[in-house]
Amino acid sequence: DEVFEYAENKKTPVFSSAKRVSNKENLAFWVASAKESFRKTFNPNEYDRKALTEFFPSIRWHSMNVENGLYTVAQALFKMGVTLIYVPKFTKDLHVKGATFSINDKPCIVLTNYMNFYPTLWFTLIHELYHVLFDFDKIGNGDFHLSGEMDSMNIDEDEANNFARQYLFADEKMEFVKPYLHNPDFVNRYAEQNHIHPSFIYVFNAYDSSGSERKYGKLKNKLPDFDELLKNLNASDYSQFVPIKQIAQKRNSGIFKIL
Repeated sequence: DEVFEYAENKKTPVFSSAKRVSNKENLAFWVASAKESFRKTFNPNEYDRKALTEFFPSIRWHSMNVENGLYTVAQALFKMGVTLIYVPKFTKDLHVKGATFSINDKPCIVLTNYMNFYPTLWFTLIHELYHVLFDFDKIGNGDFHLSGEMDSMNIDEDEANNFARQYLFADEKMEFVKPYLHNPDFVNRYAEQNHIHPSFIYVFNAYDSSGSERKYGKLKNKLPDFDELLKNLNASDYSQFVPIKQIAQKRNSGIFKIL
């Protein structure tokens, strides 16, 4: 019924590290691009934590709308003082999924297309919103927390990952549907009943199966094309070099237009 149900057993944050290390120069460029984007994307709304907790139970439902779901969530979060943007990876040696910034004492979340998996985008969003709800006091103004990278703030990544997984598709639901994975009609119906896109079930199953390359390789026909969503969310397809100021202006006059 409410987001706090997923954090009843929240542990004291501990140090955690990434399995892969990004190229430092490219990571610094990605972070600088995101931070500058936030500074030029004006959000007049104050951060409303209560509104976020009330909105949280409905976030998962929007994943079923591949074309506009995340776009709609970004607009809703913006009104709560949380700015959500997308910035591409630029290079293959960048192993980061997303980050939470504090700009003008307001939460700012940036996502990237880490594995070209639609569910990963939503998983990272919920992961970052966990940090907004429970760890934002650790992120100083102008500072940030990177998910999927070395942690310097004693923020528990495992807890945030578990939170996102149980919120999107709990373990008991996965166990129930596993015997029927060969039946796409059943999977589609069960996904709809649980307010998620069917691709979540297949990706989570692959991850549970030790995340083998063979398992992931069979997912291509289970994953939706979400390129158009990323273009709309980002206000640029990055096919050409576009100044951050220009992209921010398109966001301010488009997705984040103040009515």
